[in-house]
Amino acid sequence: MPTTTAVDDIADLKRTLADSLRKKMRTDKISVAELARQMGTARTAVRRILDQRNTSITLNSIGKAARAAGLRIAI
Repeated sequence: MPTTTAVDDIADLKRTLADSLRKKMRTDKISVAELARQMGTARTAVRRILDQRNTSITLNSIGKAARAAGLRIAI
């Protein structure tokens, strides 16, 4: 029986968060540049957050992106 590791769980969580953020941005017509401006960060930082494969994002960055897009994160 396959088991999941904490790393697998983190990768799954990151994918879910990136998907939710991308959907919210599309629905509300928020560009990467606009989200970056609202977060006070660079567009490349937003792109890293939206990159499902990049799991080296801090919770602080994820929280900033969620707040800027009007999302609430519940774990």
